[in-house]
Amino acid sequence: MSLNGDIVCESAKQFFDDKVVEEEVEECPICYEPIKKYGFCTTNCDHTFCMDCMVRHLQINQSCPLCRGEVAPPPDNVQPDNDTYELGFEVGYEQGVEDTEVNIAEVHQQGFQEGSESVSQFAQEWRSRYFALNKIYKATVTQLQKHNSLKNKSENLGLKRTLSL
Repeated sequence: MSLNGDIVCESAKQFFDDKVVEEEVEECPICYEPIKKYGFCTTNCDHTFCMDCMVRHLQINQSCPLCRGEVAPPPDNVQPDNDTYELGFEVGYEQGVEDTEVNIAEVHQQGFQEGSESVSQFAQEWRSRYFALNKIYKATVTQLQKHNSLKNKSENLGLKRTLSL
């Protein structure tokens, strides 16, 4: 039931919350058929009808089929189709702009992260090359220093190579 006097049409899924109700099956007072769980209307005067019968009745008369009480006042806020179209377009456009801005920010962030990772990998590669070359350089310098020190020692001892024939 609605507090403002409007007709309340509920799906049984909401009403029963998927629970099995062990009550008598209510009959529609218009067609005398059992009211289906998934299609009924309850008026503001607490009368329940099957949806099909209520829709047919409301096309002819805007009162309760049992007590003739007013079912619902005519709606005041109905907009012409053109206004609805424009409103829908504006809302859709705004959502599209927001989604685009979010996507651009995500792509920018993703590109930044990928660029940072590439730079990091590049720097790591060159660091490892530098350390390898530095190790080779130090080993070469050490070898040259050993060679020079041996040469100097041999010259200091007066050892000279002589050629004999």
